[in-house]
Amino acid sequence: TITVSALPTITGNLSVCAGSTSQLVGTAPSAAANAWVSANPAVATVSSTGLVTAVAVGSTTITYTNLAGCSATATFNVVTSPTIVGANASVCPGTPINLTVSGAQAYVWSPAVNLNTTAGATVTFTGVADQTYTVTGTDAGGCTGTTTVAVSVLPLPTVVASTDQIICPGGSATIFATGGVAYSWDNGLGTGQTHTVNPNSATTYTVTATGANGCTNSDQVSVSLSTPPTANIAGGT
Repeated sequence: TITVSALPTITGNLSVCAGSTSQLVGTAPSAAANAWVSANPAVATVSSTGLVTAVAVGSTTITYTNLAGCSATATFNVVTSPTIVGANASVCPGTPINLTVSGAQAYVWSPAVNLNTTAGATVTFTGVADQTYTVTGTDAGGCTGTTTVAVSVLPLPTVVASTDQIICPGGSATIFATGGVAYSWDNGLGTGQTHTVNPNSATTYTVTATGANGCTNSDQVSVSLSTPPTANIAGGT
């Protein structure tokens, strides 16, 4: 009697990312030895139970042999993981800034510190301290890649306004500020580092200075009026 065995089949995921594994299944029963063989172990290796480990991008032929000595082959592809691209950023303290990455279809940012969301190609950072994020991107095939995005928080300028002053009614005072490269004053004074003021009542002036890095900080100077002296004249007889 001649028994014709059915050809075996191979089932399972035949396309994975480098570094991933895939469990293949061959029609039972399998050969006692060397049931699974990879033609190119540099691309992917296969265990005696059909577990394929993707080593490097490329293709290899996986051969499965059953107990009757019949074989089946399948092409196994190791595909490239996505390259996630992002740019580092610098920002003034407390100023929102968008951070953007590309190269995949879905993204997860970690940690969640100072971010409006942890998902998406673009997130918004608002913080006062440096932070580095790890971004994991997943492509349509389920492969993942990572990159880092660093945010540097720039220092604020140290703005120092002149000391508070007391002037006589009708008098004037010179006020100024240091610590920036450009200055803007309230109370209608406009720009400039130094101003002469003659207020009719006690007034506080706020100066906003811009540093060389573009960040701003403020200080205040007050000008108040002295009380005019009074004279008591006593007449004699």
